[in-house]
Amino acid sequence: MASQVVCENIGPKEARKRLAFGALLLLVSMTAAVSLVVYGAPRMMRLGLFFPLWGAALGYYQARERTCVALAARGARNLDRVVEAVSDPALVAASRRQARRVHQLAAVTAVVATALLMALPLR
Repeated sequence: MASQVVCENIGPKEARKRLAFGALLLLVSMTAAVSLVVYGAPRMMRLGLFFPLWGAALGYYQARERTCVALAARGARNLDRVVEAVSDPALVAASRRQARRVHQLAAVTAVVATALLMALPLR
């Protein structure tokens, strides 16, 4: 089995920021979802919840994996001190792989959550 480099590009404080942002977006998403269902809005309006749900999932997965997708794209990290460039190409590549995985997990989570919300009956 090939060994895989695991690269955290954010520290605990930065992870908490992303988790808090994800929780806020989840709260906004759920409030909007309840409002759409309670007020009998057309089901197609629920599709608009995909983006805040994706943002919520992105915040959660970034915190869990300690990988900021924006920093990974720039080849940088912030371990709770300052944003700094990563000079090791292997670490940059590993960080970008993790960022792709975070994006994929967030997208799948948002698709599933949106589909479940679409399946809720109209008022």
